[in-house]
Amino acid sequence: MARKKAVYTCTPELTRRIAELIGQGKTFDDVGIIPGFPGAAQLCQWYQAIDAFTAAIDAAKLVRADAFHKQMIQCADDMQMALDAGKVNRLNARFKMLQYLARIDNPAEFNDTKQADTDRNVFREWLKAHSKEESPKVEGAPKRAMTDE
Repeated sequence: MARKKAVYTCTPELTRRIAELIGQGKTFDDVGIIPGFPGAAQLCQWYQAIDAFTAAIDAAKLVRADAFHKQMIQCADDMQMALDAGKVNRLNARFKMLQYLARIDNPAEFNDTKQADTDRNVFREWLKAHSKEESPKVEGAPKRAMTDE
């Protein structure tokens, strides 16, 4: 027997709750699996068709981009404590992921051409400040791990 899908109406209260979750870092896919919320496909349809919903989600994405930016700063700060190349590589990957996500949510603030804190690339500045000679050698670590490329 097939399950009946719940029918949702885009109300101001539901829009507020969804926008709050998006602002906390959730995606439509994340929200869509929470009981009591419409699925991701329905959320995408609302985003394309309902101006008030689109505006609320766009505002929430700006909040989410700022949260990603704060996490990027924390990640860069963690670099100072990461001395082995393996940890630096993981932090670099996380930093780049957060940078990418911030650019998606707020391209006006976090694009490649704007000279914001993000785009000064705190990670690369940290790497430049800490030469290869200061970093311990880790056997088997990739040679590019501590380069500026």
